[in-house]
Amino acid sequence: MSRLVAYGCSHTAGSELADHIMLGTDIKTCDGIKRKHLTQGDTIPQAWEKMWKQFGFSVDPYDLFDQIFKTIKVKEIPFLEYGEDLNRSLTWVRYLAELRGHSSYLNQGIGGCNLEQCLYALERDIMEGEVDPELDEVIVQVPHPYRWIEFSYEGQVSTFHPYDIANYFNITWTYYQLLRHLRFLKAKYFFIEAPAWRLQADMKSDHPLEIDDTNRRIFSAFERCWQWIQTNAIPTDDEFTPSPRLGGNHYFTETQKEIAKHLSVVSGRFD
Repeated sequence: MSRLVAYGCSHTAGSELADHIMLGTDIKTCDGIKRKHLTQGDTIPQAWEKMWKQFGFSVDPYDLFDQIFKTIKVKEIPFLEYGEDLNRSLTWVRYLAELRGHSSYLNQGIGGCNLEQCLYALERDIMEGEVDPELDEVIVQVPHPYRWIEFSYEGQVSTFHPYDIANYFNITWTYYQLLRHLRFLKAKYFFIEAPAWRLQADMKSDHPLEIDDTNRRIFSAFERCWQWIQTNAIPTDDEFTPSPRLGGNHYFTETQKEIAKHLSVVSGRFD
């Protein structure tokens, strides 16, 4: 099989996985420092900055990757060019590529991104000839539905949270269209923290619905949207939700490996 190409949020980008390596310590010590600062009321950026300073860094050590990489010992890892690549090399993407016998992998995960941003990145990569869905196996780890895309006047992409303007219907319709578009491009997708049915239940809780004879047909149509989303997703259900987390609420490498093992068994059904 050729290459595995993956898109997703921080769980695909591998946020936190290599922090201890970059700081030259063990994972338990690193995570303990994070949790100490977080319990003192610091935000994640504040806690991380204090942690860097504790190890003698005035800036994010990932920005100093060229210097640091010369001094750290890492088992042979392919495609290691930037600091964030070290995180990506410890995620489900690398391990799934190995389990499914891919010749290589491309991890396009971005921390904090949204589903439309994943689709945008995939379309861009296809247009630029970087990805070919006919040859590459493309898998998208679906970010949370309460993240929408935003473009600056310079064309920079970011995420905003539409809590004040969104409701059950426009969130569902947006999610449904984006996932159908991914399937049209021959990309597979899966949910890593909560299955589709749980996301739907959470949204119904956030946006209470009143069903009567005047709108029953509309509600039925949106129920079918969620049925399609669930049916076409690589099944994961709640397997990984209770797994231990790092200080910033991301999975350990051991769970990333379990995710890869699960996907290696079930993702082939969606080829």
